[in-house]
Amino acid sequence: MKSWRPVIILLAAVVLAHYGFLLVRSMREWNLQRENQLLRQQLLTVGSLRRDLAALQDLSSKLNQHLGPVPGVELGQDAGRVAIAFEEPVAASYALPLSPPVSGRISRLYERGGWPQQIDHAGIDIATGPGELVYAAAAGHVVFRDRTQRLGFLVLIDHGQGLTTGYGHMSMAFPEIGERVARGQLIGRVARGGLGRGSHLHFSTQRDGVPLDGVTLMTDWKE
Repeated sequence: MKSWRPVIILLAAVVLAHYGFLLVRSMREWNLQRENQLLRQQLLTVGSLRRDLAALQDLSSKLNQHLGPVPGVELGQDAGRVAIAFEEPVAASYALPLSPPVSGRISRLYERGGWPQQIDHAGIDIATGPGELVYAAAAGHVVFRDRTQRLGFLVLIDHGQGLTTGYGHMSMAFPEIGERVARGQLIGRVARGGLGRGSHLHFSTQRDGVPLDGVTLMTDWKE
């Protein structure tokens, strides 16, 4: 019986290692699904804000038709005169191609797939050092800025024409919601990596809520 004991121990170790690997893989897939669910929720918020902006622009046009535009007057500058002006969203032709948001190398590509692979990584990971500067890939307006459970500080920028970019796994983010940013403007820093994944920026791009491969939108990408 003693001669079988090492064999039994070895078999038990192999079984435990196998199921441990499956458990880790399942947890990673669950975390990716949670991240994508969060991004989808934020994109719904972006769509709602875009509709509200369109409604306000329509109201501004009607007011100007009835009251007449008052040039050179900002909203709230003169209570006795009415002027409502909204900046036009950045056209897609000006937003594309996107500029690289951070210096580094792509450590994980855009991956979409269903059963049985269960691959759903709707963005690219750019490996870089902790504290590395993150820049806006194109001009636009910040529509979301907050700390999230899986993506750290997450910033979403609306570039107009339905194009949105997301910047996740940041330690801090500088622009506020509603703030206009220029292409190449500093928007935050990369967080220190955890869980063995290393420091990286999760960069996502969407058109009308549909994920896109950000690499194909950056013609001047250099590692």
